[in-house]
Amino acid sequence: MFGVLFLQRVLVALTAVLLTRIAMKLRGDAIWPMALLISALFVWWKFAPIAADLLNESIYIPLLAASTASLITLCLRPDLRVATRAGILAGLTAIARSTSVLAWVVVWPAIFWQVRGMRAHPKVIATLVACSLAVFSLVATRNWLVSHRFVPVSTEFGVTLAGGNLPPEGLLIDLAARRGLYETLGVGGHTAQTIEYAIVAPGSFAANLGRKALFALGFYEPYAPGWGYSPVYIAVWLSAIGGLSAALRSPVVARIPLLLPLSIALTQFVAVVLVYPKGERLILPIYILLVPYAAIAGDSIVHRLTGVRAVSNVSPSGA
Repeated sequence: MFGVLFLQRVLVALTAVLLTRIAMKLRGDAIWPMALLISALFVWWKFAPIAADLLNESIYIPLLAASTASLITLCLRPDLRVATRAGILAGLTAIARSTSVLAWVVVWPAIFWQVRGMRAHPKVIATLVACSLAVFSLVATRNWLVSHRFVPVSTEFGVTLAGGNLPPEGLLIDLAARRGLYETLGVGGHTAQTIEYAIVAPGSFAANLGRKALFALGFYEPYAPGWGYSPVYIAVWLSAIGGLSAALRSPVVARIPLLLPLSIALTQFVAVVLVYPKGERLILPIYILLVPYAAIAGDSIVHRLTGVRAVSNVSPSGA
């Protein structure tokens, strides 16, 4: 397995470079030393140990970073070539983990709004959507060839949804009252049981979601007793808030491309909280997209201390 693990190590380094490029697109080329330092430290501390094992996020995380960088580039330089590349990367990212499809609901309208003044904007959006769906449809094609059934994506959604939302001991879950509705909607098994749990005991269900949200924010203890908390994750999202605030006060980049990484990170947060974190490897993609904002915060601190602004032209170069 040396070749596989070596490739995963290379992808860790590639992720640091991609995060640096995202920060440069959001803040300017001169931020690269700070962005590279923070990105490298974060992936070394959090991503490298995960990449040392099999069955991890070593493919998904660099694809997520590359896809996000390409989408930002599409906002800054909307043309058909960039739209094609962004769509292909988005499709590959969705194949690696289907939860990234949630981001399309946010990203496509945002990019449409960003490029709406362009004469060719319908072609740009159509190319992005078509390429994303074409690549992602390879999963459905494979499933149809193997099973002769239309299954758009192979997923463990029902099992993981139930696993992350176990009803308290003694709570009776009876599907009889709404069985007809579930059958009409094509919902059954674990998914139907979880929905029924949310209906029967909404307070308990919401409290469990809250504990999972705290876990995803780095406060492990309420959901996983004995785990404590993660100072690194807490520091990243706190500094990301500061970095985003500083970036919003700057006219360097338009609001939509600036908010794209945050929007995608939030969709990952929602997906993890809805299902269950299963340890650090599933919450790591959330923080990967917050690291560029943390780099902006570091750049702002250096500027205040030295009086030297590390902001130059924003390069609309490709991802």
